[in-house]
Amino acid sequence: RLPGFLGGKLSGGGFGGSTVNIVEASSEKAFCDELSARFTRKFDRAPRMNACGFGDGARGGRMEKEAWFKS
Repeated sequence: RLPGFLGGKLSGGGFGGSTVNIVEASSEKAFCDELSARFTRKFDRAPRMNACGFGDGARGGRMEKEAWFKS
């Protein structure tokens, strides 16, 4: 078990693949540190990891054409 791990999904395993993992926010660092250590021991290279969070989802709405290309 990894600290704070709630569930995950493997995608594209035939070419190295990637995983999406749901982890308790309070365990993010411990989870990443432990997973990185295990991966590095097994494959002799460090994994690439990105952390993100959940949002409120998409919403309907209308954007004025002039706002499309504003930065």
